[in-house]
Amino acid sequence: MSKEITVAGRLSFDDGKTSVTFNKGVAEIDSTGKQVVHHVQSIGNSADEALVIGDVTTGGTNLGWAMFYNRDPTNFVVITHGDNASAFLKLKAGEVAGPMRLGTNTPFALADTAAVELEYLIIEE
Repeated sequence: MSKEITVAGRLSFDDGKTSVTFNKGVAEIDSTGKQVVHHVQSIGNSADEALVIGDVTTGGTNLGWAMFYNRDPTNFVVITHGDNASAFLKLKAGEVAGPMRLGTNTPFALADTAAVELEYLIIEE
């Protein structure tokens, strides 16, 4: 098979004075990997936690494609390149990020004030 991964991107802004939409449609991408993880993980606020990625471990520093959703109604969570590494993504309460190409094979997360539930999908490319 080919074109196993489908990525769609759109971001809009409209404040009544300025309206702009960045819509780049759909990209279809071949995947040589066959591993996928869709997981909800409780992320604490005392230390960086490795995301459970199962068998999605190939690709060097690039696991493939990812999407993240912070299920918490109050607290934010950050996603980092590794334990004690700088955050590359911050999700406020209820926010979603992605799809994006994940530039690390060791994603970690850390919650703000209290534990949050982080839902994510990571697809090996």
